[in-house]
Amino acid sequence: MSSNTEFQRRHNVCVGTGPVPSEKPKVVGIYGVSGCGKTFLLNQLKQRLDSVLFSFHDGSERINAITPGGLTAFQGMEQKDQLMYRQRAIDDIAELCLKTKKVGIVAGHSMLWSEQEGRAQPVYTRNDLDVFTHILYLDVPSDIVAQRRLDDTGKSRPTLTATQLDDWKNEEKTLLHGLTRDHSILFSVLQHPFQAEKVTALLDNFRPYSERHNFSLAKEELEKGLKDEGCVVLAMDADRTLAAEDTGTLFWTAASKKWPSVAAEDTLKKLFGGPFGYSHTAFCQAALLYEEIASDEDFEEICRDVASQVSMYPEMISLLHFMAEQNHVDIVIITSGLGLVWRKVLETEGLSKAVTIIGGGRTKDAFVITAAVKAQLVGHLQTDRNKYVWAFGDSPLDLPMLNKADRAVVIVGEELTRSKKMDAELKTAIDDHGLRALQVVLPSTASPRRGLREVKLTDPSVICDILDHQWPATRPNVIHATDTNATKLLATPMRNSAVAGPELREAHRRVGHHLATTYVAEIVGLEQPPIQHVLGRETRGYQLRHEKKTTIVALMRGGEPMASGVNDAFPHAMFVHAKDPGDVKMHHVEGQLTLILVDSVINTGKSIFDFIQYIRNEIHATIHIVVVAGVVQAKCVTGADGGTLVQQLASFARVHIVALRLSETSFTPSLPGSNDTGLVQNAPTFSPSSPDLHPSLLRRHNQFLSLVNHLSPSASHAKRSLAVDLLAGGIRLFFDHFDIVVATALEAWRMQEAYQAVVREMKARHGKIGEIVGDRVYIFTVSYGALKFSAIRTLDDSGITAEVVAQAVIVFVETMVELSHYILVIPFQSWLLIQYAGRATWVLIRLIVQALDFDFSDAVRNGISG
Repeated sequence: MSSNTEFQRRHNVCVGTGPVPSEKPKVVGIYGVSGCGKTFLLNQLKQRLDSVLFSFHDGSERINAITPGGLTAFQGMEQKDQLMYRQRAIDDIAELCLKTKKVGIVAGHSMLWSEQEGRAQPVYTRNDLDVFTHILYLDVPSDIVAQRRLDDTGKSRPTLTATQLDDWKNEEKTLLHGLTRDHSILFSVLQHPFQAEKVTALLDNFRPYSERHNFSLAKEELEKGLKDEGCVVLAMDADRTLAAEDTGTLFWTAASKKWPSVAAEDTLKKLFGGPFGYSHTAFCQAALLYEEIASDEDFEEICRDVASQVSMYPEMISLLHFMAEQNHVDIVIITSGLGLVWRKVLETEGLSKAVTIIGGGRTKDAFVITAAVKAQLVGHLQTDRNKYVWAFGDSPLDLPMLNKADRAVVIVGEELTRSKKMDAELKTAIDDHGLRALQVVLPSTASPRRGLREVKLTDPSVICDILDHQWPATRPNVIHATDTNATKLLATPMRNSAVAGPELREAHRRVGHHLATTYVAEIVGLEQPPIQHVLGRETRGYQLRHEKKTTIVALMRGGEPMASGVNDAFPHAMFVHAKDPGDVKMHHVEGQLTLILVDSVINTGKSIFDFIQYIRNEIHATIHIVVVAGVVQAKCVTGADGGTLVQQLASFARVHIVALRLSETSFTPSLPGSNDTGLVQNAPTFSPSSPDLHPSLLRRHNQFLSLVNHLSPSASHAKRSLAVDLLAGGIRLFFDHFDIVVATALEAWRMQEAYQAVVREMKARHGKIGEIVGDRVYIFTVSYGALKFSAIRTLDDSGITAEVVAQAVIVFVETMVELSHYILVIPFQSWLLIQYAGRATWVLIRLIVQALDFDFSDAVRNGISG
């Protein structure tokens, strides 16, 4: 029986590819080519590490001590005898470490230079591979090693060139990579210059390490973030669960760009696809890889870069923000990936204080997260803390956690990026282990997995289940600026009876812009997109956080001018008009993170409550809702009980109310068709046919509408403004935004049935005019995608009849449609363009002058015609 086998038998030491058993002593080998500084480092470590916890061994000295005649005799022996003494030396060190319960640190060789062969030859033994738990390889530039060997006259070494040393070093590293992988030995390459402090810290982390100790550290980290009053826990994986990206892949891609010698894609795939699999040892090895690849500064920089590339699913952001406000809910991210990356991602999303992250990455992080650890942490929450656990994951690595949890949710991503093995392993978990899970498909356009019921994270019933039917009783945050000087200036024109028409509209717009930039931006936060500096260089600007995932809803009609100001501040947001709550559709909120409801006046609060109740209960349970209003009746939001509206909204979390001012004056609507703001809601409007309608185009549509509805026919300036908007505004609108017109046409053409219905209704309402225009108006509605002619009615309050407005607009539209047809179809017949452009302009001018009894020459004299 070999000494190695006898050692294993006496001490019950197991070997193989599984995790290192706790009975096996920790022995760390320090390897490298002769002259790289192993002995020097060993002596430094003796000074730094506690001798009660560590023992230090030079392999050559140990062989010298146990070999009769010492090293001189050893070097003259035959190879088989040398092998025997090498095996005895490492076995003695292992037995000593086991008895003293110390970590052994051994400076040795796996290869030595053979002058006879002219190359390095392996000298390691099988016993070395059975005893060592870790190997650190000192990688020093060959020219430095060559010089050291020449300067060290105390040792007899063959003279080697830098090229020969390179060959030796590369061959030895390749050999050790394979051997350590096959024998479950953790391996790390220390790049020159390696500091004794860093090696000391590394060895300190090796000393207490075991799977049991690893779990205890992860559990301690978990306990730090739990609320005492919490009874529900969301335990979530991170990569491909919170976002589509895999941060590990992104890290190594970024590292390969910084250091071209680093493999971009194969590093982790080779590790987890090899003999280690997804074992505890594999994750420890991954931690060492991250440790060796970069300094602390470089690691921080790469993690910051990776975090900037991660885009969390909007549904996840909304869910986490919503749950963060619930006192009885804890949110825990348990990730096998890079904890630092996810801390930075959540910090960007404003969630770092609300979410506990259990994840490491490097050895200095003290613990690693395996599939077993995820399940153990869930078990700890259930058994020791009596928590009800919802688990969210996407891959086979999450299945033990999902199976252990009280409720399981499988996140299903795009087919190209999601786990290929999950379907088969999920089926096994369901059939053999009784897993019962829901699935959430993100994005919603991806295909679901078979055999699981699909739900949405925005579904109120799902949120109710997660909250265990304990809907939050949290009052909405109310912010107002009643007593500020800015409010006094902004509110004056809104309260002045002499201010009307476009001037009043502009006053409302300014208020919307002020509230958006001053208060909404503070509530939602900002992000920094890249912009082009005026000096020609790229820099960073500011915009609303997730501005493109924000929807502005103008409550018609009173909220539209103010909403226009909000839209000016946030131009990338989606803009929607809504007369009733049902006008807010699923596609207006799906994938969105913030919903801004805008109204000019909140009196009883009924309209706002109806909208919020509908949104929360019907289409999106977690989206952040910000209400923006010019005036809010004080009793709605103040008082000992918080106010009537605040009481009504107490059951809806994530609601903010922003008002320019509070007013004690109560208004009772008296006009038919009016809302609690007192403004008529069934007036004609321009409604977007596409949620992606360009905001500047939409604003100009509504400016035209406002003029038609608000201007008094008795005021000469009103007639002039209306004429100007029909003429200059209409023509410029078409030509300035022709690219938008075409883009809208391509999108809207897919909705032909809806537009045909609009045309039929227009013909029925407008009789002869509709018949004359016919299909040309249909073409217009498709290409323009904004006007609803069915909304045009008699404007008794303005004195302008529907027939007059319809004639002016329809003839203009008819002509411009023909013009656009020739622009698109016959681009080379320029004479037709001139002909139709002239006809369009003249017909429009003539109709406007006739309809409004307006002296066009006066407009010309005043420079309006331009």
